[in-house]
Amino acid sequence: MTKILTAELIDWANDYLENDQRHAQFEALGASCFGVFGAEQGKVSTQVRNLQSIVNTAVRFADIEFFIKNQLGRDNDAAKKWARLAPHPLEQLKQLADETNPAGQCCSVPGSLQASAKELVVPLRLYLAQGWVRGVVGGYMFAKAQRENLIQQG
Repeated sequence: MTKILTAELIDWANDYLENDQRHAQFEALGASCFGVFGAEQGKVSTQVRNLQSIVNTAVRFADIEFFIKNQLGRDNDAAKKWARLAPHPLEQLKQLADETNPAGQCCSVPGSLQASAKELVVPLRLYLAQGWVRGVVGGYMFAKAQRENLIQQG
């Protein structure tokens, strides 16, 4: 059974994602992704596309964390790159989860919405993760564009 977020929780989540400091952290992670993964023949890194795809199709929030951890366990060059990067997205995802845990000390969901947040924790976390990955990919794309412009101007 699919649970639908209330308009109030969507408003709270959008306000949460629009926080300037948080937004800057997401974009900085995207720039770090570009620094680690680069571009593949001028195209977006497969790792970044896979992360975005997982976030947008996950049915559980933990699926996103598992994707990152699974990348670390592989025996290839991408795993070495993920090893340099993984602590940062995992920490940001943990923060998203903590913010939506009404029983936790870090929860920033207003008291009047906490009952709804507890009942809708999975879709709320997935909604936040989708906003997070848009910020990360936006930061990656901006860093990629800056790099390409520097190369063209040089």
